[in-house]
Amino acid sequence: MKTLAAILLSLLLMCASCALALSGSGYPAFDGGALPDDAFGARIDGESLLLTFDPDEEYSNRMDGSIQLSFYAYNADEDHLLELYLVLPEDLRPGDEGDMPFSALYLYESDAAGETVYFASRLGGQADPEGTQLRITLERVDVGADAISASGTLDATLCAYQGELPTGKTMTIQDARFSFTLPLGTGAQSGEKAPETAAPGAAFPAATLPPAYAKA
Repeated sequence: MKTLAAILLSLLLMCASCALALSGSGYPAFDGGALPDDAFGARIDGESLLLTFDPDEEYSNRMDGSIQLSFYAYNADEDHLLELYLVLPEDLRPGDEGDMPFSALYLYESDAAGETVYFASRLGGQADPEGTQLRITLERVDVGADAISASGTLDATLCAYQGELPTGKTMTIQDARFSFTLPLGTGAQSGEKAPETAAPGAAFPAATLPPAYAKA
């Protein structure tokens, strides 16, 4: 019996060592009701949180056949910032991830001491890195001359990275709902190279504070 208890305790410790928690507290809560326009509501690390879409073309843009969508939230003390980047094919249509040639999700948590990045992607039906998952369903897609608008659902298991190397530790995003309207204007959104834009296989996008929202 003591041996069994020791094994169970060891397994629990191993599981705990493979999961990471958000370090900030007091992020905007999502009550699970109607999702506001241009928002991302989900259980992130078990907390029901609400992030706001950032249409600034430095963070949400279109290039090389993909679109990058940025959502963000500060915690109550404004000393932690969550930034979520969703990368999808430009040629959007209703359906799930099986209908998409690629997709990727980046989550950053930043504070004065630095940042932690979590990542998962799908390419040709294969999740990367090992142990991650990314399930996306687009329920509504409207593509116009001036904007791409869509809404959908998402579940993911993201891997934490140290530099460019996966650590094996994970973060979950569950029961996510999102909506966005991405303006199609000039500059990066008309196809010019955008600074630090996340395309399949590219480096992580920059996790700097958007100038419009940075504290004085």
